Amino acid sequence: MADLKISEMTPAAELTGAELIECVQGGVNVKQELTGLKTWVNDGVQPFSSTLDALSSFNTNGIMVQTDTSEFIGRTITGTASQVTVANGDGVSGNPTISLAASGVTAGTYGSSSLIPVPVIDTYGRITGITTAAVVSPTTFSDSAFRVQDNADATKQKAFELSGLTTGQTRTQTVADANWNEGDLPNVASTGSNTLSGTRPRVLAGASNTVSGTDNVVVTGSNNTLSASEQVVLTGDFIADVTWNCAVITAATAGAATFRKTVSVTTALTGTTFWGSHLTTACTTGGVYSATTVPKSYLSVYANIGGSETFSTIGIHTLTIIGRTANTAGSTVNSGYRFVGKRRVVVNNTGGTVTVDITTEGTDYNPAGAVTMNISNDSGKLMIAPFFTSEGADFTSSIWNVLVESVYTTL
Repeated sequence: MADLKISEMTPAAELTGAELIECVQGGVNVKQELTGLKTWVNDGVQPFSSTLDALSSFNTNGIMVQTDTSEFIGRTITGTASQVTVANGDGVSGNPTISLAASGVTAGTYGSSSLIPVPVIDTYGRITGITTAAVVSPTTFSDSAFRVQDNADATKQKAFELSGLTTGQTRTQTVADANWNEGDLPNVASTGSNTLSGTRPRVLAGASNTVSGTDNVVVTGSNNTLSASEQVVLTGDFIADVTWNCAVITAATAGAATFRKTVSVTTALTGTTFWGSHLTTACTTGGVYSATTVPKSYLSVYANIGGSETFSTIGIHTLTIIGRTANTAGSTVNSGYRFVGKRRVVVNNTGGTVTVDITTEGTDYNPAGAVTMNISNDSGKLMIAPFFTSEGADFTSSIWNVLVESVYTTL
C-alpha cells in the first residue's frame, strides 16, 4: 500500500469503536480497538456535568449564588437605609465592608454629677438622640428603705423609725454645731461602760453604772447600781444598797465603796408613802409594812485599808418626818392623827461596834395619837419605821413621808 497523507485518505464512516489503531506497547507495535482507547482516556477525565457546563457559561460580576440545580446568578450585598451601610457590595473593587449607619448623635461623654443623660432609643436599640437633665435628689424616703452604712463594713447599718410620730405631723431634728457621740446620750450611755436596761433609765455623766428598774437616773457618778423606781443619784460613787423607790442620793466621790464619806439620801417625796397597800405608788420595795419593806438609809461605814488597817467612822442622819392616818370614818382627809417632827440620829462605828443615838430636834407637832418612832440599826442600815401607837406597826391606812439627809466622815 502506497503511503498516503491523512488528508488524502478516504473519509471514515461513523466510528463504532471496533476500528483498529496501531500503537507501541513495550517497544512492540500492537493494535487496539478505539473502544479500549476510549475507556483508558475516560479513566482520568471528569465526566460531563450540566452544573459545570452552566458554571462555565457564568459571566456576571458580583457574588455568585446558586439559585437552583445548574443555575447561577450574581448578587450584591446591600444595607438598609439609615441602619447599615455597605461598601463594595459586589466585591469587584475589594472585599465588601459592612458598617453601622451614623445615628446622628455626636460621639462623646454625656452627664455629670449634676446632669444625667436622657437618650432617645429606636426599635433597634440604637441611640438616635440624647439630651441631659438636672439631677433631682429625692426629698422623701421611706424609713424602711433608708439606711446609712459603715464605709468599711456594709453590714453595719443605721436605720430610722418614725412610727412614733403623730399622724400628719412633720418633726424637725436640729443637729448641734459640734462633734458628738450617740453613746453619750443619757438614755444610751454606752461610751463609759455603763449598762442600761428597764424602763427609761438615764446616765447623764459617769461610768460603770448599772441602771435598770423604772425611771432611775444617775446624774453624776460611777459604779452605782439602781434597780428600783424613781431613784436619782445626783453625785456619788459605789451606791448599790439603796433598793427602795423614790430615793435621791447625793454622795462625795469615792475610790471604792468603803471610802464613801458623805451621803445624803432623800426618800419618800411629797405625796407618796413608805408603805400601804391601798396606794398605787409607794416609796417602798412593795407590800404592806414589814421590816423588809421599810426604806433604810446607810449607817456609817467601817472599812479596811490594805486588808489590815482599820479606822472609825461616824455618820449623822437628819430625819424630817410627816405622817397621818385615817380618822374614825376611815378617811385620811381631815384626820386628827397627824405628826410632824425631826430626829437627829448619830451613828458611830468604832472598830466594828455600832452605836445609835437618837435626839428629838424641836417640838413634835402631834395633835392626836402618840407615835412610836421605831428608828434602829437594821443589818447595817438605818431603819425608819414610825407608826401611830394606837394603830400598830402594820396599819395600812397610815401614810408617812420622811426626808433623810445623811452625812458621813472618817475620824
